Amino acid sequence: MCRTATGSPTGYSRLLSPNAVRGGITKLYGTGAAFKQWKAVWPGFRLIFARVFRIIALYQRHREAIMGGINSGRRRSVHRGAVEQFPVVDLRVLRRSELLKRGECTYDTLCWRNQDLEALEVRIFVDLSDENDASIRIAGDVPDQRAAIECVPCPLGGYRCYFLCPLNGKRCEQLFLVDSVFASRKAHKLTYASQCEDELSRARRKVRKLRRQIEGDTRYARPRGRNRYSKVQSLKQAKGDMREHYRERLRLMVGDIEI
Repeated sequence: MCRTATGSPTGYSRLLSPNAVRGGITKLYGTGAAFKQWKAVWPGFRLIFARVFRIIALYQRHREAIMGGINSGRRRSVHRGAVEQFPVVDLRVLRRSELLKRGECTYDTLCWRNQDLEALEVRIFVDLSDENDASIRIAGDVPDQRAAIECVPCPLGGYRCYFLCPLNGKRCEQLFLVDSVFASRKAHKLTYASQCEDELSRARRKVRKLRRQIEGDTRYARPRGRNRYSKVQSLKQAKGDMREHYRERLRLMVGDIEI
């Protein structure tokens, strides 16, 4: 029987104590033949209940032990591909290109290749003339589409723009082209490449990303001063890690051949 520091029973043991059971049976059946029958069979029922409660306690401790471990957490949804494989309209790129001008209508041309032989070219029109009815229209090599833009005021002045996904109506900053439809990543059920890569692939992707950040492109502004120096040092470290992962893979391959 489980007892506290003072010696009194606690938990399930208090519910299954003979005094508590005897009192409950006496109230129900008195002290006649029924009481004697219950008193005779109760030790067996008490043993069964004790084992059931013990199994429940072990199960709860097991769940607490595996929480956050392997096979825990939310199951991944249907994988349709990685975001790096599909053309995307990014609000951050539009903002850096000065296409998000309050009270104006701007336009530009976007071109993607994304592992295709032929480049995909579209014309985008951003209309912020009316903040309550702002939108972006996409036309060209894809069917003509339109997505709403929500302008949210900032506490310190100005505003922040978000796309409203055409499929689920939720805020997003990127619209991916899948099956000729521009929508958010969650609506298309896309994942990131890092979720399906090994250590060597992650190291190579990190090197490519740092090179883009140092050289500068439409997404990353070219760093200057201390920021550039830190990026260069990070690139050297990433190259060393990539070479180490590559050597480790070669050692594993040689070991498999020798066996």
